[in-house]
Amino acid sequence: MLLVIDVGNTTTVFGVFHDKELKGQWHLSTRKDSTSDEIGILMMQLMSAGDIQKEQVTGIIISSVVPSLNCTLRGMSREFFSLEPYFVQAGLEEYIPITYEKPDEVGADRIVNAVAARYLYGTPAIIIDFGTAITFCVLSADGRYLGGCIFPGIQTSASALFKAAEKLVPVKIEESASIIGQSTKEAIQSGFYWGFSAMVEGMVSKIAEQLSGSPKVIATGGFAYLFKHSCPNIHIFDELLTLKGLQIIYKDKVT
Repeated sequence: MLLVIDVGNTTTVFGVFHDKELKGQWHLSTRKDSTSDEIGILMMQLMSAGDIQKEQVTGIIISSVVPSLNCTLRGMSREFFSLEPYFVQAGLEEYIPITYEKPDEVGADRIVNAVAARYLYGTPAIIIDFGTAITFCVLSADGRYLGGCIFPGIQTSASALFKAAEKLVPVKIEESASIIGQSTKEAIQSGFYWGFSAMVEGMVSKIAEQLSGSPKVIATGGFAYLFKHSCPNIHIFDELLTLKGLQIIYKDKVT
């Protein structure tokens, strides 16, 4: 079995594949001060609840955008699984042709998503990842990674707003039926929901103008589900895109 770990700025998602079948996935809060023991014990407990034992894991691949945790994750892999993990590193390995000015600056998660999108859905493609940041990644018709755009994420923006505006009380950001809010709570929800929806629709249209062919638009990430009804130009919602990409890269680069 293959243990795949995607370390994001806010959440760490890990899962276990048996061949191409995902046997289970779990979410942990990303904490930069976590120890290898803390991470390992939590993983053991969650995997055991899913009837997966550490002895069944024969490989580990990690995508991380939190470099300060890499040594901790390497130690956890060695201590709990007796395995050397493979880290996805743009610029050191070629997973996909990249035309970015500095390929090593592309986040590992963006590369993994691009590999998965190209392999599973074809090109040209636009991949939108709704996480701590909202990233747009663009693949050309011939499968090259062209670059993209980075925006503050929904929760990141909300936290900044509520911190800066003393009279605004934090509310849950969720789907809003009406654009015109009838209360401060509804106005905030509408602003975030329809504002981000309009941004996504507009950016997809602008990006598509610069591509040859009609791109597949793929959404992933923790907040992608919010936009299933408001962004008709998103064709595919795949919350497992990053984990699938890690499995694909491991099979191609390690085995």
